[in-house]
Amino acid sequence: LNKGKYTVEGVIGHGGFGKVYKARNEETGEIVAIKEFFYHSRQVRDPETNNVRANFADIGYVDDAKDKFRRERDKIKECAHGNIVKVYEEFEENNTCYYAMEYIDGENLVNKKGIGEREALAIIRQVAEALKTMHEKRYNHSDVKPQNILLDSNGVATLIDFGGAHYYGYDNDEGVSISGNSVAMKIESPGYTPKCAYNTQ
Repeated sequence: LNKGKYTVEGVIGHGGFGKVYKARNEETGEIVAIKEFFYHSRQVRDPETNNVRANFADIGYVDDAKDKFRRERDKIKECAHGNIVKVYEEFEENNTCYYAMEYIDGENLVNKKGIGEREALAIIRQVAEALKTMHEKRYNHSDVKPQNILLDSNGVATLIDFGGAHYYGYDNDEGVSISGNSVAMKIESPGYTPKCAYNTQ
């Protein structure tokens, strides 16, 4: 990817709007995570060229989702913090867009067994500091759950997946932003996303 700069070594995971790869930066040898915009239900990939395309009727949906994908990247960069995943660069290729991120060599909390009280409190404090930085920038993450918290071998917790994050303040460029209480969220994690963020009734 990126004209040979990155060599993909495997797939880390995927969701409705993207796929995440483990890759090596051939210039530095660093391992990174690369997120690709790929709208699974509305795009297809050419197996020979790796180019992705959408049916004509779906182009509008795909363009809107791609814009959301880019905003997710921008939110992560704006909320830079030691316990929030880092974004390195963005690029376009294969008729879609990507961004390279910090690769966390660890596991999410779903797979972490036998956490004691001291370790649990340390993780909670780190995630709280990450959320404090987001709130200072007037963003809600809206999807804080074990799957979105990675823990490395040194006990450093990293918050990932800003797909549901939204701005709730006032911005000179955006005017009055969308608030969780007034506009339904498109991402809902039952048991984690507060109902007021997606229930407008």
